[in-house]
Amino acid sequence: MEYIFMIVPVVYKLALTLGIGSSTFALIFFIQSKQDGIVDETERRFLRTVITVMRVGMVGIVASLLFYTYAFWNSAVNLFADPIFLMESTIMTVIILNAILMQFRVMPMWLGPAIAGASWYSLFFLTSVPFTVTSYGMFITYYALFGAVFYGVFTIIQHFFSPKPKVI
Repeated sequence: MEYIFMIVPVVYKLALTLGIGSSTFALIFFIQSKQDGIVDETERRFLRTVITVMRVGMVGIVASLLFYTYAFWNSAVNLFADPIFLMESTIMTVIILNAILMQFRVMPMWLGPAIAGASWYSLFFLTSVPFTVTSYGMFITYYALFGAVFYGVFTIIQHFFSPKPKVI
């Protein structure tokens, strides 16, 4: 069991790296594919590949979080009282629900990629920044504010790279 406690954090960090990296490339490829107004087969293939890598990251993170839940279920450590663990679980739930809604074309494409990007980067900051005592409510507030800023920046970038009407 000791070895598993050494391996799971590595799996989590590797999965997080895959998720953030592929999310970044998915956003870049999404913007690039919209530049000419047509998503061709090559662009679709790149997006599918990147999304597959992102899903591998999602599975690794969910498996790690489930392992921690199982390992600490009967211990004196209450993970559900830990705001960081709760926020990690919340963000992963948002990422998974957003991915499902985007897959079935329920989530609009003007919003879904921004939610995905903001969520992956929020998860990165949550696990990288050494937070002192912060409540779950404050994490939710930070997440919402970061999501709004991310959406604004993503929208500006999309408009900058969007196809321009040709003047004759």
